[in-house]
This record gives sequence, C-alpha cells and structure tokens, in this order.
Amino acid sequence: MHFSWRSLRWARRSFLHFAGSAAHSALRASCRCLISSHFCGSASHFSCSFCCQDCAAAVPGTGGWSGVAARAGRLREARPSASAAVRVFRFIGFSPWGRHPVQRPPAAGVDSAADPGSQCCTPAECTSLRTMSSVHTAYLVVGIIAAGMGVIVLMSDPRSGASRALAMAMLLLGLRLGLSLFEHAGDTAWQLQAAAMARLLEAANILVGIEWARRIAVLSAARLQRTIQVLFRVSQLLGLIYGAMTLGYIAIAPEAALQDAPGLMRLSGLEWAVFTPVLGSSILLAGIAIVLLLLVSADPAECGRLRALVISAPFLLGGLVLAERYVPVSIAVGLLVFLGGSVRYYIVQAQRGEFMRQFLSPQVARVVNLQGMSQVMRRERRQISVVVCDLRGFTRFAAERVSDEVMDLLQRFYQLAGEVASRHGGTVKDHAGDGLLVLVGAPLPVADHAQAAVRLALELMREAQPLLRREGELGLGIGVATGHLTVGAIQGAGRLEYVAVGNAVNLAARLCQRAEAGEVLCDRRTHEALRELPEFPAQAREPEQFKGFDDPTPVYALTAA
Repeated sequence: MHFSWRSLRWARRSFLHFAGSAAHSALRASCRCLISSHFCGSASHFSCSFCCQDCAAAVPGTGGWSGVAARAGRLREARPSASAAVRVFRFIGFSPWGRHPVQRPPAAGVDSAADPGSQCCTPAECTSLRTMSSVHTAYLVVGIIAAGMGVIVLMSDPRSGASRALAMAMLLLGLRLGLSLFEHAGDTAWQLQAAAMARLLEAANILVGIEWARRIAVLSAARLQRTIQVLFRVSQLLGLIYGAMTLGYIAIAPEAALQDAPGLMRLSGLEWAVFTPVLGSSILLAGIAIVLLLLVSADPAECGRLRALVISAPFLLGGLVLAERYVPVSIAVGLLVFLGGSVRYYIVQAQRGEFMRQFLSPQVARVVNLQGMSQVMRRERRQISVVVCDLRGFTRFAAERVSDEVMDLLQRFYQLAGEVASRHGGTVKDHAGDGLLVLVGAPLPVADHAQAAVRLALELMREAQPLLRREGELGLGIGVATGHLTVGAIQGAGRLEYVAVGNAVNLAARLCQRAEAGEVLCDRRTHEALRELPEFPAQAREPEQFKGFDDPTPVYALTAA
C-alpha cells in the first residue's frame, strides 16, 4: 500500500483536529456529546458536529470538522481509499444519542447546491442540541450515582430484607435515569419501546420503594401492624395500576405520550387528570403508613432513613412530573437528602454493634461478623465440653459487705474469667449470680475441646485464687463435663439467647456443686480425653449419685502437674 507525505500530513491534521475538538469539549464540560463548534465554509454560518453531515464533505473550508471533511472529499476523487475516512467523519457528525442531523430548508433565493451550509441547523438549533446533550449527560451522572448508592447499600447490609429492597429501588432508579439516554433515539417505534420500558421501571421503582418501608414495618411495628400493612399493600396495588395505565396510554395515544408539555411540567392536562389521582392516592397511603410507622415502635436506625425519605420524596417524585431538563437536579437533591439519613442509619448500626460487643463473647461476635446471625441462629447437635464454676462463701460475703463492694468483686471475677475463657476458645454463656457457665466448642468449634476445657478450668482456678484470698474467706469450685448437646440461638421476650441443651450441662453443674473450694472435678468422658496427657493427673473418686441421673456417675479430681 502506497503512502504519500500528503496523506500523512492529512492524517496528522485530521488527528490534531480530532484531539483538539475533544480537548475543547472536555474543558467546556460538553465532551459528553463530542460537540465541536466551528464555522463552515461560509464564514457567516455557525454550525456544529451535530448537523454538518453533507455540507462538511463539499465545502472547501479550512476550519473545524468541515475543513477536514472537505479535504477528505477532495482526496476521495484522487484516492478511492479516502472514502472510508469520509464515512468516518460523517458518522462522527451524528449525535452520539442517535439523533439525525437537524436540517432546515434553504432560505428564499439561496441555491442549496451552491450553498450546502444553508441546510445546516440554525445557531438556536445548535444551542438546543448542546443543551439536550448536557441534560442527557446529567441523567447519566445522576443514574450512576443512584445505582452506586444501591450497590453500597446492598454490600453494606446484605442480610437485611429491608436493605435489599432499598438497594433494588436505588438500582431501578439508576436504570430508569440511564434509559433516558435512549428515549429520543432512533425512529418512533424505538422511542415508544423506550418509553414503555421507562414507565415500567418507574412503576417498579415505586413498588419496590414501598416494599422497603413495608419490610421495616414487619420487623419493627408492634402496634397498628395490620393497619400499616394494609395501607402499604393498597398503596402498592395503586402503584401497579398506575404502571398499567401509563403503558395503556402509550399504546392508545403514542404521539401524545412522546410529546412533553411546554413549561415546568411535562404532563399535559389530560395526563394530569388521568394519572394524578391514582399516583397521588398511592403516595398518600404510603405516606400515612410511614407516619404511623414513625409514631409506633419502629427501629430507631430505620427511622432515620424513613424521615429522610419523607423529606426527599417530593424531589424524587418530581422526576415523574417535571420537565426533562429539571429532573436530574430534582433527583440529585433528593438523593443527597436521603444519603444523609442513610449515613445516620449506619452510624446507629455501628453504635449498636459496639454496644452489643460488650455482651457477646469474642467468639460469638466473630461468628456474627464473619457469617452473620443465621449461623448463630442455626441449631445443631455437636459434642462439646462445659465448664461451670461457682464461688464458695459468697453468700456470707454478700451479707457482710455493701452492695458496691460485692458488685466490684463480681466485675473483677467475671472479667478475669472472660479473659481466661477467651484464651482457650471458650464462650461465656451465663453469669448467674456468683456462678459462671462456659462452653468450649460452640458456637465456634474447638479442636480437642475436652483438653481445652480442662486447661481453662485449671488456669482459672490458679489465677482466681489471689483475687479471692484478698477479699476474705472466698473459694472457687469448678465442674467440667463433655457430651453431645444441642446448641443454637432462640428468641423470646424480645431478646436473643444462645443456649446449649443436654445432659453435659446438668452434669457439669452437679460436679461444680460437689467440688470443694479450690477443687476441679470432671466426668468420665473428659477424663478419657486426658489419659495421654501426663500434665493433667486425675484422681478417681467414688461414683456419685447426682440428682436427675439414674446411675451413679464416675467422678475425677483434677490437679495441675
């Protein structure tokens, strides 16, 4: 293939024109449409890349895209390969959104063949095209923000049904705004399809948004539950009817459906009369339900988002009735207002997590953080070890001391026991007065849980003795038992409780009761797990008949080597 210096210079100039036009558009915040303002061959005629299609290839000008395309047209006659470049420039001359070039009829007395620029758009039409391009870009930006907020909500709280519904509403809003780029593209059939899809997304967005509030009511509202649910369901039904009516309107009157009314509102008088009663009733019922939800025992964290929704609703719903150029600004303001409530929601949730961390063992908190509440709530039967300890002489100590001193002792003892249990993988389940129950092997599995339970008991006994001696005649007895238990979380009386049910719990409690101060007793299963460990010598005792057990139970006293 032959390349001449002239063709290289032409390619270089073409590239420079293209790069310069793109840079100019970016600096003027209109690169989103690739608008490049210039003068055609006629020095008095203003044009732009939207409209210079045919004239650009014929006018022997030197400025902007018209000069480049004109040179390409002249070169096409000499080199047939240049026709591809002409087609490229003609393609660039079209609007990126798919609009055809805007042309006007030639003025009186002007030969269109002699002056092809007379068929280009007027300056006002070029300005209108640039304005429309900016509006489309605003739709795209706001749509990306809305969809991004939905993704953030979903990733931040994926296990909450209410948050999943909210994320879906945000994603639908982003898709609806993104679809605006294609509503005016192509022929009438394409525009009707895009308009129908847009109305579907609007109706789905309304339904899912109401579903988010309804799920909050299911989890939160104790009073007026039935009334609030009925209001939300009727509101969703009206929203569904609204969506069906908009689709029917497009099918019956397509030309009117595609035409926006002039002024601030895009709806005509007929559309106001037909759609406003249904949509307004749906919004009114949902608003009443939300107000009732705020007045009853709603979740304080969700209340922040609900209040933000009430404030932002006029701006978000304005996208259904405002003229096209005002919609991105209205929705952007609504999203900013709602974002403030969402931030407040996550602040409250973080504060709750920090507060609950004080009442959950590190093991349970770790399961909740890594696997969610569903893992903790799941019931299963597994073999674990149970450690039960109890203070000796505590009743007399509590009678002789003031309550503040008693509470101070218990706090220090519980803190010490929690630290020791954490080091050996134990979970402190219950604080019952002067007693303590620790699970080793649940909710997180622990390898060699029986050995870990014995190490825990002996270390707790060793470290608690100095504390108890300083307070007077206090001692500590510990019982350890191993067996199959059913573990999991149950919910009742408005709180969540992690429980372990089985004979091993009762046996550990009986062994603790029988242990003297400074003594650690274990059952036969625990002792069998320690046979190969000489550092835990065990002394067999006479079998004991414990309450609740039919046969005498072997008992072993443990000491540290």
